[in-house]
Amino acid sequence: MICKEDAKHNHIPDYAISFEGDNVHFVNRQTMKSLPSRDKTLFPVLDPDTYNDARIVAPGYDVYHLEEQWRSFWLESGKPELQNPDAAFVGFCKSRHSRNPIRGE
Repeated sequence: MICKEDAKHNHIPDYAISFEGDNVHFVNRQTMKSLPSRDKTLFPVLDPDTYNDARIVAPGYDVYHLEEQWRSFWLESGKPELQNPDAAFVGFCKSRHSRNPIRGE
């Protein structure tokens, strides 16, 4: 019944569902934007000392978590060329901390 209703009304937004013999067949409707594959993206390489600098400007934060957020932000921004990735990351950390300082530092 679900397959028949989906064929009529496309209730399931991302997939079309149908029966093929005794099997349920799912077909991607290509409605979702695909994310870039991380293994194909060359991330800016940070100097090991940069993590210490990040801890200084963003005390109390997990700098590795901030790095993941920074990398996601960089990807979503279209991977702009960074003249100085270390300074960009430290600036990101400083901005994050200034907007939301962690109490009890």
